[in-house]
Amino acid sequence: MYLKQNCVNKPIMFFLRNGEVFKTRSMKNNVITKFFLITSIDKTCITFMQLRPCYICYNNYSFEPTYEYITMEKSVFCAYHILNDVCIRKCKHHICCFSDCLIGHFTLLPGNNEATIWKSNMANKQSGTLQIQLKDKISSPVKVIIQNGYVHSITSLKSKIICLDGAKHITIKSNGDEKVKGCFKIEMNSMIEQI
Repeated sequence: MYLKQNCVNKPIMFFLRNGEVFKTRSMKNNVITKFFLITSIDKTCITFMQLRPCYICYNNYSFEPTYEYITMEKSVFCAYHILNDVCIRKCKHHICCFSDCLIGHFTLLPGNNEATIWKSNMANKQSGTLQIQLKDKISSPVKVIIQNGYVHSITSLKSKIICLDGAKHITIKSNGDEKVKGCFKIEMNSMIEQI
């Protein structure tokens, strides 16, 4: 990928070779971001700073510098998009981070093929994992539907860990023909921005 020197000090998004948007997680406050500020470009590498979107200030058009820097080879990326009309500034919002763990059991009876095991009541950023395990063998897979559109099929009694970054709702669904029992463990990190 070719980057001009005039991209330095401009907010940017990168795209990986498989077409996905490049994202990183902040080490300071556990926030995932896809927005960066290029600080230097050389023949093979790019150095950039992670930018944290400030949703209180103005949705995706206001970013706060994190002062966390990453250097990567240009060959990792296939394209980029420079963001125009955005504001980069230090925001004065307090950030409260906390962790939570929820452990429970679920049962789907024949004729009842769907159950919600978790629903967030927060409008702020959350990330975490879901560990789920079936108690008995079943004839057809159980689907774990994450609100953000991801569907995971579970067929074995082995525990499966699923990433919950950005999720707000988790549903378990079966074919409804047999009884399905299992247990789950949700570990969630949440961030609340206060004005």
